[in-house]
Amino acid sequence: MLQVSLLVRRELIERAQDFNIILDDVSITELSFGKEYTAAVEAKQVGTKFSIIMTILLLNSYRGLLNQIFLKDSYTLSSLRWPHSLKFWNHCYFTFL
Repeated sequence: MLQVSLLVRRELIERAQDFNIILDDVSITELSFGKEYTAAVEAKQVGTKFSIIMTILLLNSYRGLLNQIFLKDSYTLSSLRWPHSLKFWNHCYFTFL
């Protein structure tokens, strides 16, 4: 706020000199933005929030998809490894189709 105050003070003093007015003291009592600027800032905040929510939903969807893939693959891999883990038992070799 101090930088804004100094900038406004300098600009007002320079502008007043064009009209032969000498400003001794300048203070800002109220600072507000235009309706368009305020609406743009609010729209950006809403857009950012929407973007974050969509990113979270997308990441959760990917996580669910990956969980399904790995769960399916883990069942497939365990079913493929199980017959190969059997060894000779009483000189017989078991294979399962």
